[in-house]
Amino acid sequence: LWHLDGSCLELVRHWELERFSGEKQHASVEPSTHSARERLKRLLRGAGVEWSELRASWGTPGLDFGTPYRSPDDRFAIHSMAHLFTVLLASSDRFANGDILAFALDGGPDHVLGRHEFQYVGALSRRGQVEYFPSESPGRLFNTATHIYGLEAGSLMALASACPDAVEVDVAALLGENEFGISQAGSDDDVVATADRIVHEVERIVRARLPRRGDQRFTSREREASAVMKVIQTMSCRIMERNVDKAVRRFGLDPRATSLALSGGFALNCPTNSWLMSRYSFKEFIGSPCSNDSGQALGVGLMVFHSLLGGQLQFELPGAFLGEPIADTEDALREFA
Repeated sequence: LWHLDGSCLELVRHWELERFSGEKQHASVEPSTHSARERLKRLLRGAGVEWSELRASWGTPGLDFGTPYRSPDDRFAIHSMAHLFTVLLASSDRFANGDILAFALDGGPDHVLGRHEFQYVGALSRRGQVEYFPSESPGRLFNTATHIYGLEAGSLMALASACPDAVEVDVAALLGENEFGISQAGSDDDVVATADRIVHEVERIVRARLPRRGDQRFTSREREASAVMKVIQTMSCRIMERNVDKAVRRFGLDPRATSLALSGGFALNCPTNSWLMSRYSFKEFIGSPCSNDSGQALGVGLMVFHSLLGGQLQFELPGAFLGEPIADTEDALREFA
């Protein structure tokens, strides 16, 4: 829920709907457009606003009205652009007065609002002048591993840290010239097929080389998953290195004078974020309290307001505590004691 006063933009409330549905990464929030609108009406009333008072609604087919919108670069999906703008415009002052190298990286965008040429977007903003370019995402490697082992990416990363078992793998040879930027089924650049092929090859190598006796606190399957994820983590750093090196060469960047901004589900990979900051000595790191798809609404809004107001936009993300206020703290403490 936004409030715009001239060029001053305020984020009044930010609801993550899975907090209400209880279903993580749900395919649909509500059974119908009508029920979705009724839920939104109830949430808005809690913030003192009626549906009829809204001037626009963006991002959900069937609920859209008001100012039309589109991706600022038609080569990229709105999903990816929304991720990008959560960090690119988290502070309009920083956006207008500094250099930001930003990447929106996840397992792959949804195509609810249209299909586009490239999966993943990078951007360089020089004092508010933005140039977009295709980038690669290691996120699909994690998606494949999730399907193989039946664990979420975060759980797999935790397992990689907790279990010491590891196998030496020639990461450079496995990655080769493969890129992770386009998803067109049947094409040589299909990131889904490429990631699946590489991760299954890592799985095969690890199974063949993993010692029979390792850390006995873990099952053989857990030990295998841990070793595979260590390889995938190394691959992730190599892919991100390619992203950054290409941008540094293309734009003549000095990382020490440039902020690094990452969004999308892959931005939750803290080891890679830390490695990039250490490897390149960026000026600062810009993240988001809602890097994954829970930040789509925030990003769509910032994307549209930027298209409407450009350099006049004044906005500062106030923090993470923008959901429903907790009125029943004592009751909640008793219930979950």
